[in-house]
Amino acid sequence: MAPLLLDETHVTSRRGVTPSVATRKEDGDVSIHLGALVGGLAVWYWGEELREYAESRTVGVRRSAADMIRTVGKKAEDVLDRTKEQVSTASQAGQDAIRPPH
Repeated sequence: MAPLLLDETHVTSRRGVTPSVATRKEDGDVSIHLGALVGGLAVWYWGEELREYAESRTVGVRRSAADMIRTVGKKAEDVLDRTKEQVSTASQAGQDAIRPPH
């Protein structure tokens, strides 16, 4: 199909014929299917190389994320330990306050 030109009133082809909506839709359908086919073939052919490339480019990011998770886990553990101590102390103080004297 010839490239489309835009004038002030409507879209026309270089041959001066207005393409039908059905023709444009069919061209779009073909383009989508052709793009999917070419993309699938590229992944099939270069898939391993693409995977290795992506893996090599994300090693630092994944290492950083693992370090961040480890740090957050350690801080959460510290907070839980302090909270446990505070709850234990408050519980003991509450028991001492309500326990009758001997």
